[in-house]
Amino acid sequence: MNDREKRTWEARLEKGRAQGRKLREEMAALKVENRSFQKDLREVHGLLANVPGGLVLVQDGNLLYVNDAVKAQLGYGEERILGRPFTEFVHPDSLEFVSALHKKRLSGGQTPKIYDTYMIAKGGRSVRCEVRVNQIKYRGKRAYLVSLLPVGRRRRRERKTILAQKMEVVTRMAAGLNLEFRRCRKLLEGLPDSKVTVAAALEGSPGKWANKVAKAKRALDTIARQLEVLGTRRVDASKVVVMDLKEVVRDSVSDVRKSLDDGVVKRKGDIQIRTYLRNLSAVKGHPEEIGNAISYMIRNAVDALPGTGEIYVSTEMSSGVAEVYIQDNGAGIPEDMQDRIFDPFFTTRQEMRLGLGLSLAQAAISQNRGEIEVLNHKERGTTFIIRFPVTHSPPPSDQSVKFPRKRIKDARLLIVADESIARDLLVRCLRDKGAVVGSAAVAEGLNLLRKRAYDMVFLGADSDPDRTVEIVSRIRTLRRNMPVALLGGRKAADGCGADMVFTTPLNMELLLKQVRQTLEKGAPS
Repeated sequence: MNDREKRTWEARLEKGRAQGRKLREEMAALKVENRSFQKDLREVHGLLANVPGGLVLVQDGNLLYVNDAVKAQLGYGEERILGRPFTEFVHPDSLEFVSALHKKRLSGGQTPKIYDTYMIAKGGRSVRCEVRVNQIKYRGKRAYLVSLLPVGRRRRRERKTILAQKMEVVTRMAAGLNLEFRRCRKLLEGLPDSKVTVAAALEGSPGKWANKVAKAKRALDTIARQLEVLGTRRVDASKVVVMDLKEVVRDSVSDVRKSLDDGVVKRKGDIQIRTYLRNLSAVKGHPEEIGNAISYMIRNAVDALPGTGEIYVSTEMSSGVAEVYIQDNGAGIPEDMQDRIFDPFFTTRQEMRLGLGLSLAQAAISQNRGEIEVLNHKERGTTFIIRFPVTHSPPPSDQSVKFPRKRIKDARLLIVADESIARDLLVRCLRDKGAVVGSAAVAEGLNLLRKRAYDMVFLGADSDPDRTVEIVSRIRTLRRNMPVALLGGRKAADGCGADMVFTTPLNMELLLKQVRQTLEKGAPS
């Protein structure tokens, strides 16, 4: 072998050694990867085995995998289950139903993904399960992943919970009716029992006894009407009319205001009820029942206020739906009571109350094809939204008067104030008029004024009058000719330099009118 051949073979040998080293490195890496894969696989098997509920893999009608929960439910070991037809473990009473479902599933038909069935466990014991089925691919073939959840205990707990809830409602109803009937009986205290003594009493003071009987009758009539509303599914069709919901709301507000003024509805402090009632498309319903429902809800808002407070009642149109907003600035609804506020005879008041207001409101609104949504604002009160579908029939009242939108639409407005029910209402109303509205606290609001121009700014008055004067001055420095409206009391407005003042609670109709007039002047910003 000459030198050239020798060098060639040495080169080949070195290349072979290099390839061998590379193969050994790759094999070592594959071994590490394989160990990692095996570890992951064991962890996955462990997770599947410990899923809280039965898990089964079915392919070609046979059981390919069951987790520990299934083995515990059926009482068999893995060797007794795997590879066997799943139908062997379906109770005879459910076999025909389950087999028909499986056959339909294989043929591509629509089948329920969740249903109940009975499995048969060791010793012939039946186990009721909730079955959930998903079709998957396993090793390139169609298979079914099935979960089995025993429902016996859960259903018993659910029935027990439902029964307890029903009994709670019945107990509250009995206590509430007992309270009302005791009041009626108290009205009749002293009324003689026998015919002879009744006749004698009537000769002595007929007016006194007639008044007692009339009061008791009115109280009983009220109870009867309330129970009739709660016990009715649909309002009497003969009483349904095309109505102006705005006028119904206006009458309800007047009714509650009068009740507050007369002391019929008690209040702990000064409570203001303000309205912003936009014209609405006509709706169909029973005006008296809907009016009573809205009155109940406004009175509920009064009750929600711990003392001095504000209630805003407004109407809006939204995508073919007439909406009524009832907002208060109370403490809101405790979280543990939010799901119960519409329960009949449920009340959070310490004093003896029947607890029917919101229940009656919901029943009446529902019977008139409406719905109620509740928005609970933490530490900022509650908003109830009542919605009714509109009708294309003309309303009984003239709705030709419209608020002009000429200059408010597309105007750039900024509200500089802390979060409050008044700020939220103002933002919503201005946006509804087509304005581009921004809102922010003082520091952020001044920063926004530095960056961009606005047509008008609304400033929430500070509790410190000097602070209010300072903020108005800073706004004037940033935007010399821009109109500034102050939201607050007249005392805060004295000498502050604002162009206009709107006292709270806001009179939205007056506010919009003045804002429109100011914008129409075209003052530059």
